[in-house]
Amino acid sequence: MAILGCGYNGFFQLSPNSAKFSEWKVKEFKSIQLDLKPQEKILQCALSWSQIAFSTDQNRVIICGFNNSQLTMAECQVSALSLAIDSFQLLIATKEQDIHQWKKNVCQQVIWKDVTEKCKITQIQAGEMNCVGIKEDGFPVEINQSQTDEDVFFACRPFPCKTKIKSVACGVEHVLMLSEFGSVLSYGIGSRGQTGLGTTERIQNAPQVIDALEGVKMIGIAAGNWHSAAISDFGDIYTWGWNESGQLGLPCPNFPDACSVSANNKPSDIERRDSVLIQALPHLVFLPGEEKGAIAIKVACGARHTAILSGDHHLLTCGWNAYGQLGHGDLVSRDCLTYVKQSCLSSCEDCIKVLDVFCGGWNTVVLTDISGFS
Repeated sequence: MAILGCGYNGFFQLSPNSAKFSEWKVKEFKSIQLDLKPQEKILQCALSWSQIAFSTDQNRVIICGFNNSQLTMAECQVSALSLAIDSFQLLIATKEQDIHQWKKNVCQQVIWKDVTEKCKITQIQAGEMNCVGIKEDGFPVEINQSQTDEDVFFACRPFPCKTKIKSVACGVEHVLMLSEFGSVLSYGIGSRGQTGLGTTERIQNAPQVIDALEGVKMIGIAAGNWHSAAISDFGDIYTWGWNESGQLGLPCPNFPDACSVSANNKPSDIERRDSVLIQALPHLVFLPGEEKGAIAIKVACGARHTAILSGDHHLLTCGWNAYGQLGHGDLVSRDCLTYVKQSCLSSCEDCIKVLDVFCGGWNTVVLTDISGFS
């Protein structure tokens, strides 16, 4: 397995152990060297604008980038189930159902405040304004922090939610939840339509079902800063929210026709559909090659870009590309899902099979099988 990354490298988060490439705009996928042990595998990855964190099957968490006022790679020994990262800290949900906080190069178990028993968390996600966990019973809780001169205290607040939740995704101002039955719920600030509820108003801390997705079972969700995406069990992609950089895979009003890039990475001559800046309801987005059976199996969102893993293990990206985070070898933003060429994934002639994709901030990271499609 190879770990590849592209996009912003201003804190050397893509090159923690290498002097081979120190450019801060990495336009093609490059290998991230983590000094893994033999047979050690990456399980999870979480990204902020200045750090990338990895968890492994050897009970290690490795963090690259800006850490305790230094540009470094550090690690701690903890059995991670889930990682949540923001501009200030890394939170780790462990197999022991504890929460550990990694801040200023110190990893320690959090202190729960005003609870009679430990809040047992199995999954955690965080944005700049929200932190949400899923308890062992499947119900979500809001996690808040308060600080004294000596300690940081954490508190759990249950949501008024009667549905068990499988996964959570957090944007800057909004939260998505995927229920055990395949419904998508959301709450938060919908200033750019990112809640998918057909409004740009604030939804208070009571998650609401996105009715526009009801009737189709969803199996995956992702949240960018101000946009959202979901995958159905049929392999269809739905996106909504802000499309300022084409991150929804829909025509963007900020792009002139000449800047629209087609599925084969060439300027498109075809007639443009009506452009969209804010999409307040989920919109079905077609994959290039869908007529030949192309489906999506995972979606990930960065700040203003989106990545799709297809059923045949290829990668597609769209959106803002100022740092090369789309991985196409250029800095051209795209408002349609575009396949990443094999030449941008590998410097050799071997075919690369993409196994998983993670996005956050201005970066994209993929896990790949270097043995290809044989």
